Amino acid sequence: MARNALAAGLDIGTHQITAAVGQPGINQPVELIALKSAPTLGIERGVIVDLADCVDSIARVIRQVEEQAGTRITAAAATIHGPNVRRHNAAASITLNESNTEIGRWDVERVLAGCRSAAASYDRRILHEFVQRFSVDGQDGVRNPVGLYGGKLEAALHVVTIPTSTYQSWRKALNHAGVEVNHLMLPGPATSFAVLSELDRELGAIVVDIGGSHTDIVCCVDGAIRETLAVPWGGDRMTERLAEKFELPLSAAEQVKLQCNSVELHPDQEDTIRVSVGQGSRTVAQTQVAALLHEEARALFSEVHQKLEGSHYFREASSGLVATGGTALMEGMLEQAEALCNLPTRLGVLRGVTSPDRVSVTPNASTAIGLVSYQLSLRRTPATTLGASSPRPWGRFVQKAKTLLEDYF
Repeated sequence: MARNALAAGLDIGTHQITAAVGQPGINQPVELIALKSAPTLGIERGVIVDLADCVDSIARVIRQVEEQAGTRITAAAATIHGPNVRRHNAAASITLNESNTEIGRWDVERVLAGCRSAAASYDRRILHEFVQRFSVDGQDGVRNPVGLYGGKLEAALHVVTIPTSTYQSWRKALNHAGVEVNHLMLPGPATSFAVLSELDRELGAIVVDIGGSHTDIVCCVDGAIRETLAVPWGGDRMTERLAEKFELPLSAAEQVKLQCNSVELHPDQEDTIRVSVGQGSRTVAQTQVAALLHEEARALFSEVHQKLEGSHYFREASSGLVATGGTALMEGMLEQAEALCNLPTRLGVLRGVTSPDRVSVTPNASTAIGLVSYQLSLRRTPATTLGASSPRPWGRFVQKAKTLLEDYF
């Protein structure tokens, strides 16, 4: 397989960086050929706090995955997150030249540009845009208006923005680690490309990706992502609550959480959890740990349900809710999600991916593999899956020139 057929993904999480390398498969869309992880340094709650440490940790995992893949990795897609991500639902309309005019691609681009303008800000950059709907002369439910006739074209667009300074800092960290950035994506949309089948996307599915410092919610309907939502906390809050309640260091509290690994209540259980603290050790009752984790799980999915209640796509998720992330693996988490969100819930598993025996695939690798899957899907279908429409060649040239200028100035 030629090197230019490879795609690489970097999931830069709160606690670890995972790098995946894949290529088009024979029997499945993605054949994974390398997967490595390393601890995250220089990043706290999605914010780069030490550029040198961040660059070193990215470069370390890149070297590891290059060794396993047996090739040089010079470009990759990567995740980006942080507390300053904003989401907007913007709408715009245009009147066509005549009352009965054939709608062209340029008309679609004009109305979408109006949506972008409504959500734009001088100090923020658009990271993602997802078309929610088109309407022609008041007729809703139009997926692609090109070729139809009408006098008025309306569009609704879901736009995700981040501060320009944050975008530039993440690109700089990746560039200094020797990686050209193909795409920067939120973890949730990236994960959806790894755990949803085409049928899931058509029927409608909601991905809840529980990270360390945040939880991403992605609504897929009619074959595409339509909206993203977020809860500003994740599995780390469980650890912090345990540390506070039992007066433990965060590292010891994390070990307690992992040893319990359950949010189910068992009042008759008398087991204890022993954890090392400094030179000694402590024991805590497993029932108390499970009770606290149960409370936190309910709080998380109650917040997820509240966010979904405000979304038009909540009731259209015929395929149900798909939970991903390390926290979703805890015993009883799926049951809590199903009860509180009132949707059939399952654990997200990889779809359309094969790997050789030498590559050990872990559940936490879904986001990195999703980045690989997304890039390979773009090669199969040039029209962008995340964005609203495929940019014209001159638009791609201008965007590339702008990106290069941002990297060096």
